[in-house]
Amino acid sequence: MNDAPPPPLPDPAELSHWLIREGLAGATVPALLGGLAARLTDQGMLLLRVSLGSPTLHPIWRGHLNVWRRATGLAPQDAFSHVGAADTADSGQAGNPFVWMLMNDKRHLRLDPIKDDHPFDIVRRLGHEEGATDYAAWSVPLGNQGGRSVWESWRSGQAGAMSISFATDRPGGFRDAEIGLLDSLLPTLALGVRAAVASTVATSALETYLGPDAAQRVLSGEIIRGTTDTIDAAICYADLSGFTAVSDTLSAEDLVTTINAYMDCMALPFTSRGGEVLKFTGDGMLASFQLADRDHADVCRTALDAVEDAQDRVLALNAKRMERGQDIMGLDMALHLGEVRYGNVGAADRLDFTVIGPTVNEASRIEALSGTLDYPVLISETFARAALHCGARLSEIGRVRLRGVRTPRLLFTLKRYRDTA
Repeated sequence: MNDAPPPPLPDPAELSHWLIREGLAGATVPALLGGLAARLTDQGMLLLRVSLGSPTLHPIWRGHLNVWRRATGLAPQDAFSHVGAADTADSGQAGNPFVWMLMNDKRHLRLDPIKDDHPFDIVRRLGHEEGATDYAAWSVPLGNQGGRSVWESWRSGQAGAMSISFATDRPGGFRDAEIGLLDSLLPTLALGVRAAVASTVATSALETYLGPDAAQRVLSGEIIRGTTDTIDAAICYADLSGFTAVSDTLSAEDLVTTINAYMDCMALPFTSRGGEVLKFTGDGMLASFQLADRDHADVCRTALDAVEDAQDRVLALNAKRMERGQDIMGLDMALHLGEVRYGNVGAADRLDFTVIGPTVNEASRIEALSGTLDYPVLISETFARAALHCGARLSEIGRVRLRGVRTPRLLFTLKRYRDTA
């Protein structure tokens, strides 16, 4: 018979102080989880696995999952999407303890011992495959739920809760004192997680609405009206043709779905190639590629690739819509190159981080001629001369007058449109 006393508990004061220091220093959620799990293990707790799910605010991702294992340490952070969230009530309750906790407004769940007939898939796997003997999980709300339950907030994509679980392979499972220790640490951990989530949400929201480069500039302190830089950039102005006619035939819901499908076709070719979508203007888009420290000819080639990709995507979308008997829209685009002012422009308390200047105005004037000239892509002489590697792809149209511009401008288009004219 072994009458040896159980090992002492980890020091809760030391662990709380560490969490506070790391949270104030801006530690990420993975760093907080990995550091806490390692310290608990080093101080005698037989932790087998710790997982932490945290919400975010992103148009694609609902939140992030971080998992630590004693054998392998911290795994790469995983993201889970909004897709299927509304259906989880039917399919997820049996397999996911956190979904069950959210649906039933439970803050704590403990399964001791782990048996073959436990209803949660992850717990059964931990028992069968990793030798877990006990599993404890907590759901800690982060922020005000606005009068809704945490489950309702989660389903609607709003900030929900920090979900954290601990598994052990200690014979007999967790001691009650260990569960008490973990429970006492969670509020401090949740504060650190909430601070990290708030930072991630701020960055994500700004990148979603401003673009990565503009977001980083704003976060670094460039928020005073009139703070702008002079940069050289390739500018693309794009606009959907036939939007008014199509919008008159659609319901409000179908109009949003339709415009989003076309905007994907317009924007993804630029963002996937390192460009910035600076703004959407109803049925239009302003995008740019910065030229600083880059070969101008290479940037122009990339911009042309993006334009052709966008046109091909719209053609493919239109083909599908015509098969379904739906109305279609064309895409008019203009490419120009030159100096612009990039930064904060607007009213004193409502700013836009964008580009302005004669180059932007001229790109807009060029795009406006697409319908008149009957070419979906128009390219300025300045851009064409800089696109040294793309001469075989371009065809000269001739000199035309732009509204508000005194001197006629020489314009080009993609050769593919001249060959089919």
